[in-house]
Amino acid sequence: AVACGGSNSFLLTQEGEVFLFGSLRPPGGDPDHVRWLWGHGCRSAASRVARIAAGWRHCLLLTQEGAVFALGDDEYSQCAGRGAGDTAIPMPTGQAVAGVAAGACHSVAWDCAGAAFV
Repeated sequence: AVACGGSNSFLLTQEGEVFLFGSLRPPGGDPDHVRWLWGHGCRSAASRVARIAAGWRHCLLLTQEGAVFALGDDEYSQCAGRGAGDTAIPMPTGQAVAGVAAGACHSVAWDCAGAAFV
């Protein structure tokens, strides 16, 4: 799968690895190079990415287990204070997340019951 943001593009492989083309602030990026961003090489199988959503300078990673991780710029709280990607974003219902979407300065996640969180 491919997701395109304002200053970046992401490639999600069948193995759940994510590669970055362009910039993601932080940690930055070089538009002339592809950079490995996430994958089972450094994470457990439980954090294998199933879906990705790209914003202007951030992205959301939805794992097969239904957890959401955010990476990148958090100036407008679009990463819920977790733009480093080191901890999952907790959902108020405690249920697994079914989908994610990202815009320029916002993010949305929804659970299997249809509750959406911005």
